Amino acid sequence: MVHNIAMENKKLTERITAMNTLSATIDVVREKGYTESFNVTDAGLCIEGKDRCYTAGQVTVADFFRFEGESDPGDESVLYIIETLDGIKGVLIDAYGTYSNDKINDFMRLVTNMNKQDD
Repeated sequence: MVHNIAMENKKLTERITAMNTLSATIDVVREKGYTESFNVTDAGLCIEGKDRCYTAGQVTVADFFRFEGESDPGDESVLYIIETLDGIKGVLIDAYGTYSNDKINDFMRLVTNMNKQDD
């Protein structure tokens, strides 16, 4: 499954590399079917607005991107492109560095299928 995700996302990664804003990158990944928004709760990685959550072992991070604010370190963020074992595709956004969310950090440390596509 990871191999297929990597192949499918190679062109996506090439297109995103030219993007330099979080919002533009989100627009591109949504076009590719990553339409759900995830958040991390005590129950795990959950689809926003739905009663569906996943453990770290049930998700694959197909790719991730870090964005840096031009003038404010508080504008740093990371975008995770995620696919679940049952085929749900979406994104998870977190602040990067000092302002990052501890729940998200703890959850992401448990994810064993984490990929970074070659830029």
